[in-house]
Amino acid sequence: MKEAKTVIVTGGSDGLGKALVDSLIASGFAVVNVSRRKNDKAHINILSDLSTPAGIKNATKSILKIDSSIKAIIYSAGVLSFSDVGSLQDAEYERVFNINTKAPMLMTGELLDRLKSDETDVVIINSVAGLQSYPAQVLYNSSKAALHSYTKDLRETLSSTPCRVIGVYPGMLDTDMAQKIPDGAMPKSKHPAISPTELADYIVYTINLSKVMEVSDIVIHRKKSSRQT
Repeated sequence: MKEAKTVIVTGGSDGLGKALVDSLIASGFAVVNVSRRKNDKAHINILSDLSTPAGIKNATKSILKIDSSIKAIIYSAGVLSFSDVGSLQDAEYERVFNINTKAPMLMTGELLDRLKSDETDVVIINSVAGLQSYPAQVLYNSSKAALHSYTKDLRETLSSTPCRVIGVYPGMLDTDMAQKIPDGAMPKSKHPAISPTELADYIVYTINLSKVMEVSDIVIHRKKSSRQT
């Protein structure tokens, strides 16, 4: 099979997704951004709102039309939410789970045959909140915990194929999203945030590893005693 040089990034117009687009292009990949907003550096932009069924359908149909073999699909789109157990609202539940959990699950299901055919790696950007609870963000924690469970299911499903399923669980990133965190929800200034550029480079390094090596989970906490340089 011809070497795959195309990588798909959801949420490639902002935050970690944008850093991934930059890193992938620097590594010689053709990049497809799937987002509500355009990334001028991406080779192809698929403009879709992944919080809606129509947006997910549009994105998957457009991806299936791509002629080149797909090296990897990276699910980076995500939203934060701040609420406790006693203040949950249906609309907020739908917003958070649709983007963080439903979109990658349904997109992968629609693309599964293509992913197997292209031997595509699936990279799922999660959060340390998918592995442990944090106060005042029950919906975000739950959506990421569900995504963690799905990642394990998908890895088992694809275990007999060359496809690798990589779960990425970072702590707080130094992105615009982090600026939305209320002062009381998380100690955003207590420890340095993780550089999205450094994390993006590490993810790209990982998908460039030989197929004989499988990195299943990448967990990156903020180092409490670190010094920013």
